[in-house]
This record gives sequence, structure tokens and C-alpha cells, in this order.
Amino acid sequence: MNRSKPPRKKTSKLKAKQAKDLVLKQQIHERDGWKCVRCNRASYLQAAHVWPKGKYDKLRHVADNLLTLCAGCHLWWHHDSPVVVGAWFANMYPERAALLCELKLKG
Repeated sequence: MNRSKPPRKKTSKLKAKQAKDLVLKQQIHERDGWKCVRCNRASYLQAAHVWPKGKYDKLRHVADNLLTLCAGCHLWWHHDSPVVVGAWFANMYPERAALLCELKLKG
């Protein structure tokens, strides 16, 4: 007997958020030249959030909070030491890092 819940219907608010995510993803890939900003790979590209969208929802659609990473570098981004990853981002994008810290503090 399978008692799993039926799939939820997508609300118009959720659909709008997902549509905005897709447009922003395209813009981020274009901004970053359709290459991983860490290793320059041009395949398996993903738009990665610098500050997690689950914890900082107000930064979800801020372009400076996203970067293009390949799948392998995206894993590195989330599973390496936060200090190492944060230092890499601040070194590569000092202006963006400072702006994101300000926005994060404003909450």
C-alpha cells in the first residue's frame, strides 16, 4: 500500500519565482561568458548562489549573488571549507563580496 502524498500543485507565486529564476540563470551565464568562472569549463553549467537562497531569500534574485559554475565546481563550492570558498570569492570579486555582505546585513 503506497501512502505517498500526491504532488503539490504549483501556485502562481511559485511559477513566477521559477520563471524569474530561469531568466536570471540565462543572464548570469551570459554575463560570465557561458563558462565556469572557476575552471573555464563550458559544459554542465549551473547558476550557483554565493549566499544560499534558502537562508537569504532576499538575495535569491540579486545578480551579484550568482555565478556560473560547472557541476564539479558547484560541488566544491558547497562541500569545501566555507573559509576557503569565501576567500576565493572575495579575492576574485572583491566589489561583489563587499556588496553582498552589506545586503546580507540589511536582511
